[in-house]
Amino acid sequence: MCDNFKNFDIFKNKFQNDNIKILDIYKIFNSNNKRFYESGDTHWNDLGVKVFLEIIKISHNIKEIQLKESGTKKKIT
Repeated sequence: MCDNFKNFDIFKNKFQNDNIKILDIYKIFNSNNKRFYESGDTHWNDLGVKVFLEIIKISHNIKEIQLKESGTKKKIT
């Protein structure tokens, strides 16, 4: 979550078309003091993923979304 609109504009201009919809959710995620991503990182935490899923459900009128888990988890001891 950063306010680097230059990169967003480049991405949007390159990929947005009739088949691809792009949502600018920066203001939603930046509107309060909750953390939606890991500190010092760009990976979303659990809250960030859940909020994003709700945004997708509402904006695309989808009742259910299933996440595919991939990658590895590092257990911190």
